[in-house]
Amino acid sequence: LSWLQEHARDCAPADPYCIFQVSTTTGESTYVIRSHRSFVGQTPHFAEGLRTAGEPPRVLLLNSLNHSAGHTSVSLAMEISAEMGLPSKIDRPAPPLEVREFAPHIAITSDRVISTILDQIGEAPLFGAGPTKAVIVGPNIDPALLTRLIAAGIDAGECYGTQETG
Repeated sequence: LSWLQEHARDCAPADPYCIFQVSTTTGESTYVIRSHRSFVGQTPHFAEGLRTAGEPPRVLLLNSLNHSAGHTSVSLAMEISAEMGLPSKIDRPAPPLEVREFAPHIAITSDRVISTILDQIGEAPLFGAGPTKAVIVGPNIDPALLTRLIAAGIDAGECYGTQETG
């Protein structure tokens, strides 16, 4: 991370970082330019609540880099020097047994991805042994989903940082 910080000194927080294609409420596609501040600036603050004690943390990568959760997961993992786990398939097709075998400490993903994995895995432990924190991203997260995760022993919370607002 220090190498990136050194080489990014000439980047201002408002400089473009990436362009996302997003669907609007009308169903039409639009493009949103995200700034460096969107990811680099928020990461140290976000990391404080997700650090783990003891062994090096493991961050599960479930989202592609065309979703802000994918970028947030990678930047967080770099910030806390975490091992990153990438299943053979990402998003909703992620194999639940691979997810459990990696035994992540942290997972940042959308409600539809975590719901799909939960439905496939049934009553078995979702993330394997060890403490896990899950941040579910998106608008209008169903409270029943958070309750289900908490009942499974997962420290779950929600976050919504819409791409449309940058």
